[in-house]
Amino acid sequence: MKTLIVSYLPGGSYSNTKQLFDHILGELKNTEVEHLNLLETSPDFFNNESIMAYYSRNYQGKELNQAQKDSLKKMDLFANQVSEADLVVMVYPMYNFGMPGIVKTWFDGVMQAGVAFEYGPNGPVGLFKNKKALVLFTSGGSYSEKKYSGKYPDWDTISLLSEIEFSFMGFSDVEVVSASTSDSGKKQQNIDLAKQKASEILKGWGV
Repeated sequence: MKTLIVSYLPGGSYSNTKQLFDHILGELKNTEVEHLNLLETSPDFFNNESIMAYYSRNYQGKELNQAQKDSLKKMDLFANQVSEADLVVMVYPMYNFGMPGIVKTWFDGVMQAGVAFEYGPNGPVGLFKNKKALVLFTSGGSYSEKKYSGKYPDWDTISLLSEIEFSFMGFSDVEVVSASTSDSGKKQQNIDLAKQKASEILKGWGV
């Protein structure tokens, strides 16, 4: 079994989310682990050259020149990492009620037509089959994990978007675990509960 951990922990040792990262890393003893640190290998935004190269290759089936291939190099690397993994674990903080922009940019590079999904007669079909995803994050506020709306506390768009993104790519199981750090008196308790829940999910998956 192979696990890909994708992390974004700009707070370093001061990060509350790093506690979840360190815990989950210690739990993954029976699997090959590959770590993608987005601080060290940041994803590229689509620009004019790369979006045209992507459209030409993935939608029109055209051969690319070397410059065009280079413009998609990081995106192809990330997509290949997900393709080879059985389990994807993402660890990052919530920013303004959602995933940080760098994390969304990673998704944009991975979710390639003909690689992560294709369109069939009944709509899109995910191509990353029999994979599982676990998303771990901390937030400075306390928000509902059950639904999203424009009214507080239903502002957790991470859970919603994670379910959509991974399900669209064909993942069979998607779990999201969060810990609120808004109450300093309960911060560590919430983080510890998130650790426990993450461990239980991995155990249920046979990891």
